[in-house]
Amino acid sequence: MLPAAWRDGRVIKTGIGALHHVADQVEAARRGDEEAFGVDVVVLAMGYVDENPEDQPGGWIGDAVQRLATLGIPVVAAAGNQSSDRPFYPAAFAAHPQPENAGPILGVGAS
Repeated sequence: MLPAAWRDGRVIKTGIGALHHVADQVEAARRGDEEAFGVDVVVLAMGYVDENPEDQPGGWIGDAVQRLATLGIPVVAAAGNQSSDRPFYPAAFAAHPQPENAGPILGVGAS
């Protein structure tokens, strides 16, 4: 399991690198690389409110999440607990249209 870490309110640089590494491994496994691994689902127990909504939605994590979904990997992301109507990424990607045959992006929460 490759964790994307969260510490002191800042994303550790390797967090997004870890998500891209997972995508690289899935692609390599599908090409037949016996040393690569595949994954069934990616779970992200983290997120943030995008402070620059005029930028690409989801900002820095958007490309990694979209890449995983495009590979058909379901992405399950925490929906946050801020009691706000502002989008909480990456869970907010669940409301965005996805390409056909993409893995689902699911925002989950509890009350």
